[in-house]
Amino acid sequence: MPAQIIDGKALAQKVLESAGKKAKELAKKGTVPGLAIVQIGDLPESNLYIRKKLEAAKAQGVNARLEKLREQASFEEVAATIEELNSDKSVHGIIVQLPLPVHVDTMRVLNLIAIEKDVDGCNPKSQGKLLCEEKGFAPATAKGVMKLLQSTGESIVGKKAVMVGASNIAGKPIAVMLLNAEATVTICHKKTIDLASYTRDADILVVATGNAHLIKEDMVKEGAIVIDVGINRVDGKLVGDVDFEKVKEKAGWITPVPGGVGPMTVACLIENAVEATDQQTKSKLRIGVLGSTRGTDLQAVIDAIEKGKLDAEIAIVVSNERNAYILERAKNHGIDTHCVSHKEFPTREAFDNAIAEKLEEKNVDLVLMIGFMRILSGDFCNRFKYRLMNIHPSLLPMFAGGMDTDVHSEVKKLGLKETGCTLHFVTAEVDEGPIIMQQKVAVGENDSVEDIKNKVQKAEQQAILKAIELFGKGKIVVEKNKVKILE
Repeated sequence: MPAQIIDGKALAQKVLESAGKKAKELAKKGTVPGLAIVQIGDLPESNLYIRKKLEAAKAQGVNARLEKLREQASFEEVAATIEELNSDKSVHGIIVQLPLPVHVDTMRVLNLIAIEKDVDGCNPKSQGKLLCEEKGFAPATAKGVMKLLQSTGESIVGKKAVMVGASNIAGKPIAVMLLNAEATVTICHKKTIDLASYTRDADILVVATGNAHLIKEDMVKEGAIVIDVGINRVDGKLVGDVDFEKVKEKAGWITPVPGGVGPMTVACLIENAVEATDQQTKSKLRIGVLGSTRGTDLQAVIDAIEKGKLDAEIAIVVSNERNAYILERAKNHGIDTHCVSHKEFPTREAFDNAIAEKLEEKNVDLVLMIGFMRILSGDFCNRFKYRLMNIHPSLLPMFAGGMDTDVHSEVKKLGLKETGCTLHFVTAEVDEGPIIMQQKVAVGENDSVEDIKNKVQKAEQQAILKAIELFGKGKIVVEKNKVKILE
């Protein structure tokens, strides 16, 4: 009985329609997905693939553009183009059309793509994430192959899967994704001895070698699923790496060429570009601020965010004092504010719960206490464990300090040459928790109490900015109640 044909065109259309719907939703919220394709040289095959990608992107509401460089472009020229795209906020996905001219170091170029914009999963860091099953973008071809396999409804778990071809852009990532799907995977390549002995044993056979009709009927297991990634031109016609007409009489499922993996590669690329846009528009660290009339100025954080120096947003500022300057500061920048008085609640826990609910409504990732003059309950601290930070002046290296000017007056009175501030997690209601960082401040002989206060507040602002950056990148971890800053 002839194999069932896996219709890559039909499946690709479904993927594109879904991506297009999401792209339109993002556009309504103010962000049009942006994709940039970098091409070096003018290979006819590359021109064809690029045209298909641009057409598909446009049809689904993705703003795609081509950055075309001359064939003799230097590495420095290529690097400058990619770095510019990395910094361009209207570009959410970047791909470099392969192959590159022989004088250009391909891996060095791919390594330049910002990982959050690497929608074809070619950066070595992206490939590492794929290997370790961490969140990231899989190469479009490999992702397409997996979708094609899944569309058959056949189980992958435990099946013998043979990957013929070991390139970085197809063979290796496909093999890794099959392994991650719990198939039993064998990789064959150009040096493999007796290739047929492996392919005949495969329940799932994926071929990506660029050798027309490499796989013959006698090399395929009865009822196997055969995915042909290869594209070759023979006598003016496109053919795959599998002898389709003969193998389809023996396989259980098979992809045609054209009309199989090719359309899915394009569709998955567009899907990745839209997903990258979604991640970049909602992946900003969401910060909730608890403040009062005291404490350091929030303006430094606001400025850093507005200038694009911090990949974060202040979701809400909460205060228990109606005249708190921090509320006015937030309102002036369009930030949501909320004032709540403890007098409105019968217990401290009820008061804390009201604040916690406001923060959780805004889906905050991190809570900053900046001069918040209330001791929070243990329940509140547990609710935001290792996500609640406090900053205050300190008599270093001691932890002790407070929000009023007494600390600065004490520094002046004692004639200390150094003071500073402490930023720490709050894990107990007595304002205790592991120290994240401490900033030292030199005190001049002629500094007034106000001078000392201003210096310390500047140090506090620097500490807050650094902590937000590190926290947003997942580089602040707590082990045995001690903070570790990852490199």
